[in-house]
Amino acid sequence: MIGTSCPRCGARVPLSLAAPDTLRCVSCRHVGPLPGDVADRMRLAVDVFHAADLRGRQLTAAQRRGLTSSGLYTFLFLATFGVLAVPFLTCAVCALPDAQTGRAADPMTVVAFVGPLVVFAASGLFLFTAIGRARRKLQLACAANPPAAAGEPATCHVCGAPLPVVAHGAIVACDFCRADNVVSAEVLRRVHDVRHIVLDDFAADVRSQTIAVGSTAGRVTALAFGAALAAPVVVLVLCASIVVVAGGVEAPPDLTMEYVVAPTSAGTCVAEVERRLDGTVAYDFGSAPGMPSGPQAQPRGTVPAILRATELVGRVVRRPDGRASRVTRVTYSGIIVDHQLHLEPVATGPHAPTYVYARGACFADIP
Repeated sequence: MIGTSCPRCGARVPLSLAAPDTLRCVSCRHVGPLPGDVADRMRLAVDVFHAADLRGRQLTAAQRRGLTSSGLYTFLFLATFGVLAVPFLTCAVCALPDAQTGRAADPMTVVAFVGPLVVFAASGLFLFTAIGRARRKLQLACAANPPAAAGEPATCHVCGAPLPVVAHGAIVACDFCRADNVVSAEVLRRVHDVRHIVLDDFAADVRSQTIAVGSTAGRVTALAFGAALAAPVVVLVLCASIVVVAGGVEAPPDLTMEYVVAPTSAGTCVAEVERRLDGTVAYDFGSAPGMPSGPQAQPRGTVPAILRATELVGRVVRRPDGRASRVTRVTYSGIIVDHQLHLEPVATGPHAPTYVYARGACFADIP
């Protein structure tokens, strides 16, 4: 906002490119020509204004909607974000206590399955905050100059001409330079504290104002698109990192987990014992090929011969390729919620499996 000091009362007076030869003071009501040096600077500002591209001071239809329909855009953002959150919510459900056994998930499982949801929610909050901040910057960039005094109209942020008063609408186009101006009361209150009258370099201020809307809108658009594209990538990378790190952690055996040896069509194999809240038990052979699908309910009153994971060390089990190998040690995987039976190496190439899971492991030393 360009201006000068009133020669009569000394008050700072905003100037307008629409009336570049006239000074009008709202404090003492003085109206007169500009002083010589001020008139020279004003002529330079007028030249800069006429050389500027009109599009640099106007909003697109999408930008207008973004500034005037924040509630709708917030709803659409939250609705879209909610739909995208469904897979992460589904993963988080896996960390809830089992409905049949009441068993709570271990900390590693909670981190692996709830962590992605936390990361996704945090990225969404960051994105929502960043877009809101960018929107406020765009509002300030094209906000009208607040009225110089009570009863005076707001003026154009580019040329300083009085803006028409409209009953409805938060954006008004200047009748003189066609620049778009935000005139909502809330934005004018905010801009009142940050926009000041420029008394010296009129041309530089006019030049910055003629491109302020376009350059700020470009940064806002770039931020919105960049954040929208980057957020899913960041979430996927972080989630994958959480799963990889959690899956690679070799925890000590969980001695609270109970196993049983039971006959199957694939031979004598290991199953996890599920003690259900109704007092019955079920055997879970996992998802290994040839194993019964899902937990197998046992007759009421069944008392399984409990086996701990550490008791499998030294036993000979079958690898996925059918060959036998001895279990050398046992570790716990929080991601799978099962124990890994680490096997003696065999000459089957560098990519041969080094372990099998306890659930569904079949003995090679028992018919």
